[in-house]
Amino acid sequence: MKDINAYKCVFSDDNGCEFSQCYYDKTGGTPPTNCEEFIPINALYKCTKDKYGGVGCGIYQKECEELQQGQCDLFNTEDNLEDKGKCFEKNGYCVLDYSQNLDFSILFLFLLFFFL
Repeated sequence: MKDINAYKCVFSDDNGCEFSQCYYDKTGGTPPTNCEEFIPINALYKCTKDKYGGVGCGIYQKECEELQQGQCDLFNTEDNLEDKGKCFEKNGYCVLDYSQNLDFSILFLFLLFFFL
């Protein structure tokens, strides 16, 4: 199943509400040269060229540093906090706090050397 963040209804004065999607295939969607024109409703995601070598567009989660001021907390999902660290605002930009991962790594190394 394709990601729900890759679809939305867009209103235009000419056509009213139209179905819009990030994905590009034979049935339509955003052309691959204009992937970035599709702005998902969820600000944590972006539509960009398929990073797995495809010719179309794909929906991907933004990195912490790609988020706008005031959106940093969107990145702090359970998986991201565990795998990448906490995203927080500093000087008007979103940045990652790697100290949580570093603390865990140091603890792991300490325990590894202790048991050897």
